[in-house]
Amino acid sequence: MDRARVHAYMELFEVLRRRLRWKAGTDVLRIAALSLAAAPHDDPVERLTEAVNRLRKAAPWTSPLRSSIVYAIAAMLLRRDLEPEAVVRGVEQVRKGFRARKFRRGGNHEVLAALILVLLSDGREISGQALNRVGAILKRWKADHPLITGYDDYPMAALHALSETPVDQLGRDVELIYRELHRLGYARGNRLQLASHLLAMAPLHPRDAAMRFRQMVEALERVGIKVAASRYDETALLVLSGEDPGSAAREAVTIQDELRATRAKPARSMAFSLAVGLLLWDVSERKGTGGRGRDAAAVRAVQALLEIQQAAAMAAIAASTAAGAS
Repeated sequence: MDRARVHAYMELFEVLRRRLRWKAGTDVLRIAALSLAAAPHDDPVERLTEAVNRLRKAAPWTSPLRSSIVYAIAAMLLRRDLEPEAVVRGVEQVRKGFRARKFRRGGNHEVLAALILVLLSDGREISGQALNRVGAILKRWKADHPLITGYDDYPMAALHALSETPVDQLGRDVELIYRELHRLGYARGNRLQLASHLLAMAPLHPRDAAMRFRQMVEALERVGIKVAASRYDETALLVLSGEDPGSAAREAVTIQDELRATRAKPARSMAFSLAVGLLLWDVSERKGTGGRGRDAAAVRAVQALLEIQQAAAMAAIAASTAAGAS
């Protein structure tokens, strides 16, 4: 990977951190910088702040578009040069389509799924066919894994809904990948299902995708990255890069170490996630792959932020309840 790309990202993040750290969490700004790095501007802070303000003004009161993660979402809009108000209207229209089809309510993950459909359609109106595909994909995944398929699978269903793969074939591919990964020794559960959803985007036969995942795990472990279940998703994203496992693993750990050598040192897990995102960005620009892996990485990053916020809110509620009971 071109080191200039890494350095440009780090410089951009530092600009965001210096000027916006009191308005958004540091990790949110790290992820925002990933998208903004692909949409350079003379004053990225001014442009990002304007987009955030417009999103918050247009969004409903209960929307995550009013929380701190809006900075990461606004950066995704800027990379596609979309109007914030139009995006909010599109998201609300998609959610109405979900209600009309009696989809199970999915909270913030439902909003992210609607946002994915709008962003990846470049602001065009979302067809009823795409909404029907989201529902059919979720229904298929629920049939295969009723205990672990839930609202957190909305974003991945939205990503797949915009592909042309028939739903039945997608369901078979995901299930075959999941079973093959488990046969290779990886633990069943939500993390493995998410990895299977991501790997199904690769232009590989399901068994080949599972084998490439195993090769990527082995390559990462050779360079000192232990692949626990919490890293299944990043490992799958590296497979989507299409890079040789050995090369991808070495690049990822090199970028991770560079990020951790900076003054605003990220946690090791965040540094690895950012390294994967930067690598996918570089590959999509260099090979002209259309950025599907990069889009998946951006979506997964925002989904992780939502999960962190939700966990923090639950912890605060639990602490308040415990204090009231004492």
